[in-house]
Amino acid sequence: MNFLAKILFVALMIFGTEAAPSETKDVNCHHIPKTALNTTCCMAPEVISKSVIKQCEEDAEGQNYNEVMKECVTTACVIEKSDFMKDKEFSQELLLSHIATSLGDQPKWNDLIGSAVKICIKKGMEQHEKIIKMFAKSPFGINADECNPVPMYVANCVDAEILVNCPEKSWNDEKSCKSWRRYLSKCDIFENIPTIDLKVEEANLE
Repeated sequence: MNFLAKILFVALMIFGTEAAPSETKDVNCHHIPKTALNTTCCMAPEVISKSVIKQCEEDAEGQNYNEVMKECVTTACVIEKSDFMKDKEFSQELLLSHIATSLGDQPKWNDLIGSAVKICIKKGMEQHEKIIKMFAKSPFGINADECNPVPMYVANCVDAEILVNCPEKSWNDEKSCKSWRRYLSKCDIFENIPTIDLKVEEANLE
């Protein structure tokens, strides 16, 4: 559902743009690439109903939330409306079953997305308290009593995993996509946003 592109766009609006690392430089996690993440970098199949996403986004837009809070409540809404809850708790099994059904005869995508979901849910569970504390701080300011940010973190983690491991046939090899792939293969955008250097540096992008 590509929440990642939306969150990174918010980050760019908050902090301005940074020079992207060149092909010959190591990635600096404090310097996010200077271009917004293109939603067509990886043409992954949709596994979540567009109508559900649209309805949840419209509901969030009607509230007086900042952009990150909107994504938080949208993620929670999508999970609930997509029936990924069991006994009032999020169910990894229900989500994986839904993904397998949605992808049908696309085993490579099922393996890739399924693996990303497992990796990111595990990370979300292991770092639950850390994630909540991180999102409570500026610039996010999310109160966990109003919206638990862990599902949003997991959704963005899944998007990043898919982008980094995108199959060649589905990959858009333009410079901005390659810059973001290099960055996300090493860096956690949320952990680095509070320490991103605001100075724009020169970089050879050719």
